[in-house]
This record gives sequence, structure tokens and C-alpha cells, in this order.
Amino acid sequence: MVKRYGLRLLPELFAHLNPMPFESATQMEVDLAEDLRRAGYTVTGGH
Repeated sequence: MVKRYGLRLLPELFAHLNPMPFESATQMEVDLAEDLRRAGYTVTGGH
């Protein structure tokens, strides 16, 4: 799907996040998963 419809990356959406310490990335992943669950998405994984 990405190869079919994707045009390019948008570094302006994530450039401010690099570099990110491991601990911060781990917490951001947990927070994002919780936000997605609240929005009705199914999120799986052991993080």
C-alpha cells in the first residue's frame, strides 16, 4: 500500500524528535498506544 500510494517522507513531522533518548522513546510509545486505544484502534504489543 505504501509503495502504491506513498509519495515521500515528511521529515518536518519527525525531525524535532531526533535524536531521542531511549527512555523518552519508550514512554512516547506507551503514550501513543494509549491515545490510539482511546480513539478506538486496536493496539497490541508488550510495550
